[in-house]
This record gives sequence, structure tokens and C-alpha cells, in this order.
Amino acid sequence: MAFSLHRIGVAAWTWPDVHNGLASAALLRAGDVALGISHSGQTRETVAMVAEAASRDATTVALKSFPGSPPADVADVVLLTAAQATTFRPDALSARHPQLVLLDLLYIAVAQRTHARSHTAFQRSAQAVAAHRLNDVAA
Repeated sequence: MAFSLHRIGVAAWTWPDVHNGLASAALLRAGDVALGISHSGQTRETVAMVAEAASRDATTVALKSFPGSPPADVADVVLLTAAQATTFRPDALSARHPQLVLLDLLYIAVAQRTHARSHTAFQRSAQAVAAHRLNDVAA
């Protein structure tokens, strides 16, 4: 998601470390958006980062699978996905596909709403890496 947004000129970061995520959330302000992703909604670190961003007046979004879980208490927007666990695909893994689809839809929505800027940025970023392609096959 962060890479896709960068390609269309939207500054975005992802933080796999809670300390970096909290520090980043503390620097957000009104007009910024923080997105927390957790299948169960019970991940303490994710809840803490979303809460920190909310305390700085950033718009907060929680992407999760369970409606009543904690990020809903601090998030401005809650996006829910559905997942069905199976013998060979536990809950956490089965949740990834619907969450990835939703993230892709969010990316497309941002690109559509900022079409002129996004199109220009995407063309420029594609041109910047074009020389590193092995052949002229469109991706």
C-alpha cells in the first residue's frame, strides 16, 4: 500500500516496529491519515499507534475482521473484512486476502480522486525505473 501510494505521489510510510510507528504517529496532525491493520483487532501495538495518531487529530482508519474489537474505540473509520478459517488456512492467514483487496480498493479510490496528480506521478515514477527493465514488455 505504501509503495503504491508513493507511485502516485502520496507520502506514505509503513512501520513494522512499534517504536517507529508510535514516533511517526506522534508527528501526525489534522489532515493526515493513519491506517491500522489487525485481523483480530486485539493487537496492542496496532491499537496504541492508532490511538496516538487519533490524539494528534489525524484521521484514523482501522482495518480488521471483528466489529467490536478495540481499534473501533479510537478509529474514525472502521473497515471490516470477512475471513473463513479452514484446516489448512488459519484465521490470520485467511484474513490477508480480503484485507489486501480492500487496501487495493483504497489505493484505487485515492488515485481516482487525485487523478491528474496521480497520473502524472505514476508516469514519472514509471519512467524513472524504465531503464532497469530487461525488455520492453508492459507490466
